[in-house]
Amino acid sequence: MDIEISSNKSEYERTIEKFAPRILFFNIKKRTKRKLKHYMKFDNVLLENINGVMRKFVHLGLEVGINGKHGEIEYACFYISEKINTTIMSYNINYVEYNVNLIDRMFDTKDIATYFENIQFETFYIKDILYFVNKEACNNLNAYKLGEGNYILLDENNEVSGMVLKKITEKELEIINSTELI
Repeated sequence: MDIEISSNKSEYERTIEKFAPRILFFNIKKRTKRKLKHYMKFDNVLLENINGVMRKFVHLGLEVGINGKHGEIEYACFYISEKINTTIMSYNINYVEYNVNLIDRMFDTKDIATYFENIQFETFYIKDILYFVNKEACNNLNAYKLGEGNYILLDENNEVSGMVLKKITEKELEIINSTELI
């Protein structure tokens, strides 16, 4: 994947929602006058019949919405359903304070969503920063800005490897703490 510095100074907004007692949903979307039709593919939510009871399961992963024409990131969202680690993290992250465009043939101009479903993620919450990182990622990652306090992680091959959310607010922390994940 190629990256290029974005000349567009888009603003992004972040929301955190409790999806279920042990599932959190994180959404970082570009502020725009037009409405996107979805932020997380609904086919990632699976219904399963267990002993006659329908239960909802979320296909976990990271979804990144890319504008296929110029590579601008429209949104990034992910679910967390496993315990959030609050100990020291071993990744070395280099923060880059500008937005980037992601250019790759996998981003079709007709479909802005790309879902990274085969990646196993681990989550850390240290001080007021939440890290959502590919377990297979190398130790050295670049974090490119998606608005104030939000970053998309890319590895040395410029492959998407997770997200970093800085400056978690008290209200967002209340939502996170309302689950059994931390």
